[in-house]
Amino acid sequence: MVQAYLYIQQERFDKRIQVVWQLETETTVLIPSLTNQPLIENALKHGILKLSEGGTIHIRIINFDTHLEITEADNRWNG
Repeated sequence: MVQAYLYIQQERFDKRIQVVWQLETETTVLIPSLTNQPLIENALKHGILKLSEGGTIHIRIINFDTHLEITEADNRWNG
């Protein structure tokens, strides 16, 4: 769902939205569909789309033995 949402937004806003995916491993863990999408939407609406040049969303998923670590961040604070 996040990939589809970001694809639509990239089509709308062209080069103002960049996405960097870091998927360090594959997993069969199922994540509820609306868990991460609102966080990404918030980063776009209240973060990088307020900047005239846009920005980058970084999404990282690491599969540890006991849990997944999912990090979603944008570069709006990097100046």
